Amino acid sequence: VPQEYTEYEFVMQWGERRWVVRRRYREFSALDTALDETLPESVQLPPFPQKSTFGRMSPSLVRTRRMELQRYLRAVLSDNDLSVLNQVRRFCKMPEGCNEAAVEVPWEQWKQQRETDPSQNQTSSENRTQQG
Repeated sequence: VPQEYTEYEFVMQWGERRWVVRRRYREFSALDTALDETLPESVQLPPFPQKSTFGRMSPSLVRTRRMELQRYLRAVLSDNDLSVLNQVRRFCKMPEGCNEAAVEVPWEQWKQQRETDPSQNQTSSENRTQQG
């Protein structure tokens, strides 16, 4: 049975290099859990968005959750202790040699750039169907 889900798209930048990372909510949740289990109690993780079972595909929820996940990702990447962890580097698909200077590009900036450059034309949060 096909299952619908939402993929959130984030643009990462390191120097002049940019790449797109697409992740589902559950992948963010798995990252948060892995970090929480790995880190000492003295390290405080940023707040993680709550899971919602109602209206999970509604445009309003997708938009709100995207902003919350973006805030979470930016907080993780701006923390020097968190941004260098292997779990974070893999999650963000950081290229070889990339260090803690990688950042998530502000969505508004990326969206404006995509509107002026048709080759960048993809949706920020896409509903997809997965064959189960």
